[in-house]
Amino acid sequence: MKPIHVSGKLKLIIAVLVLQLCFAGFHIVSRVALNIGVSKIVYPVYRNLLALILLAPIAYFYEKKERPPLTFSLLVQIFFLALVG
Repeated sequence: MKPIHVSGKLKLIIAVLVLQLCFAGFHIVSRVALNIGVSKIVYPVYRNLLALILLAPIAYFYEKKERPPLTFSLLVQIFFLALVG
């Protein structure tokens, strides 16, 4: 069985389509959640917690060899970036 060669341009188009589908799904989930009574203040907190739970393990293992050590100074910088960001 021959491997299928996909060009870079086709990969980019597929990635953009997947991203748009994710945005559409997010919009639908947001509408449903807000329509059933989830607070507009609480919803972003839930969204960010879910993103943290899903992305933190991936980032930890994928960047394990390239990331700098987690020092107190770096944690303070991350905190202030999160505070103003």
